[in-house]
Amino acid sequence: MDFASAININKYNRYLEVILGEGESLMEFNPAIPCYLNDSNTDLISFYKYLNEPDLHSELKLFAQNWELIGKFSRFCSGEILIAFQDLNQGIISSEDVEYMIRAIVMMNMHQDEYIPLFEQKFVVSLDLFTNALINPVVDALLKLKGDKLSDKFESEEEGFKASMETAFKKGFFRHFRSLINWQKTELIDCISLSKHFASWLFIKEFSKEPHLNYDKNGNIKNHYGGVNCNDKVFIKKVNQITNLDFIKKIQNSSLRNNTPTQFLENIEATNKDIIVANLSNSNIILSNGKNYSGLNSQIDQVKNIINMDLNLIVIVEDKKLAIELETISKGKLTTTNENSKLILSNIID
Repeated sequence: MDFASAININKYNRYLEVILGEGESLMEFNPAIPCYLNDSNTDLISFYKYLNEPDLHSELKLFAQNWELIGKFSRFCSGEILIAFQDLNQGIISSEDVEYMIRAIVMMNMHQDEYIPLFEQKFVVSLDLFTNALINPVVDALLKLKGDKLSDKFESEEEGFKASMETAFKKGFFRHFRSLINWQKTELIDCISLSKHFASWLFIKEFSKEPHLNYDKNGNIKNHYGGVNCNDKVFIKKVNQITNLDFIKKIQNSSLRNNTPTQFLENIEATNKDIIVANLSNSNIILSNGKNYSGLNSQIDQVKNIINMDLNLIVIVEDKKLAIELETISKGKLTTTNENSKLILSNIID
């Protein structure tokens, strides 16, 4: 964001970020003045408050390592699973036999040296629950393919089958850690550390099918695995970003708040001597505890209210229509600059 160098952030009394999200703006603007960071997502703020814990970093790195391993493990098993699938299609084994076959394949291969870290109790908490979580979606995938000619579904029968199995194994991995978070509120699981909880939460957030976390009335996460749309490297990049010492230091030295944007500015008594940043380009659309405090529409409405205040404001968006709408609402107070696919609206360009 070269635009950041055009604004002297440090001439203001305080840096106030009303929608923290991924923390991208904080790193780009690099303020040396007191920072007050806000997000209406309770889980996100709780995560950032815990970010300095070394155990969390270790857990996050385990997730990154084992997410790669589950992909390798699925491909390693897929040859034997393909034989079982062919036997199923030929009537050699029944649908009821498939689960036993897959369980045997998984149990046999988990002891290969390369895959032992994936199945260690310190990572999965419960080996039985983890293996069941892996096996069930694989069996479901095979039964859905039953009777089909794989050559009709995939350009390459072997590679297509491997891809299908990888999605199934990863779906099981995702479900297991979603369940750990949900189960720890019950008597089923009572031994998850805060580090495990927050690492699992971040993993689920990054790989969910939906762009936000959904909670049921009991506060359980309902999200499903995003499948082929998920880029494995994204999580590694995310872990590297949030465990970066500069990022941790900036978060640690800031005051973290958990309000709606307008409540935040009211509570800290924002004035025209402060600089206000609202980054909607990577809006963290998360339902926190079942309440839609962080939905994108809600955030946009909050920013619209802020525009009418007499404050020094920077708004970052990606949608051109939204930029035009916000500029119109400002009645000429905000001007738009196009910067590397982002649109920056501001009333303080130096």
